[in-house]
Amino acid sequence: MRHKGEYWAINLDAYDAHTASLIGLAAVSEQFEGDYYDENPDWDANLPDLDEYEDADTSTE
Repeated sequence: MRHKGEYWAINLDAYDAHTASLIGLAAVSEQFEGDYYDENPDWDANLPDLDEYEDADTSTE
């Protein structure tokens, strides 16, 4: 977006891409609404700490 005198101009390609992304995310959200991950906010509590594995990988180099 840029200022063009008395009005603001936007890049239509960027606007279209952003709009398409929002529509796609809304469709995915609707499709998975009410599933296990939506109903259980602590679903990620038991996931492994990936940073721990990354630290181990860098220490062996």
